[in-house]
Amino acid sequence: MKPFFSLPSCPFCGVQQTYRSVILSWIGKGQVCRRCKKKMKYRFTIRTAILCVGLLIACFIINSFLLSQIDSLVPLLFITFLLVAMVFLLLPFTIAYKKQKK
Repeated sequence: MKPFFSLPSCPFCGVQQTYRSVILSWIGKGQVCRRCKKKMKYRFTIRTAILCVGLLIACFIINSFLLSQIDSLVPLLFITFLLVAMVFLLLPFTIAYKKQKK
């Protein structure tokens, strides 16, 4: 069974991509494998949806607790920003690559 957080691998040759190359593949339309030199596109998986839904639930629970305890909105904004930044850092571990159609 594949671990929940793992970097994507090439669908052609199976080599695992680096964190930096996954981030850079979001900028362009796709990525070229460093070993077999074939083009591939990224796709979001169910793990991406679980991560995003987990973020929404965590933001709601933490912010509702802080709202009942604290009168200032600064901690709410800080916690929300921190959780969103955490999702952007973990997002490359939740995507997968597929073969690019010609």
